[in-house]
Amino acid sequence: MFLLGCEEHWRLDENNLCEPCPAGTYKGAGSGPCLDCPVAKYTDEEGQSECRLAEPGTYVYDTGSSEAADCSAGTYSSTAASYCQVCAVGSYSGDRASE
Repeated sequence: MFLLGCEEHWRLDENNLCEPCPAGTYKGAGSGPCLDCPVAKYTDEEGQSECRLAEPGTYVYDTGSSEAADCSAGTYSSTAASYCQVCAVGSYSGDRASE
């Protein structure tokens, strides 16, 4: 039996055909499944080797995310946030605010 090997960051599907890992997942070198991006990280493209950190002013609250969400007015976030924080009394942030 001949085993097919896939390129890095690709996986074997149920028909033993190579396909890129979908957005929201990543895979390093070697065999194995695609893994969901953890909270505060995402991939917005197929076939990625690592997940991207949520940028300041955005957040990723769930695993396997393919995009980061913007913080709403009156809230803010720093890099790699899983949620937005409410601004302190006497301060305000507009769209996509960061610390």
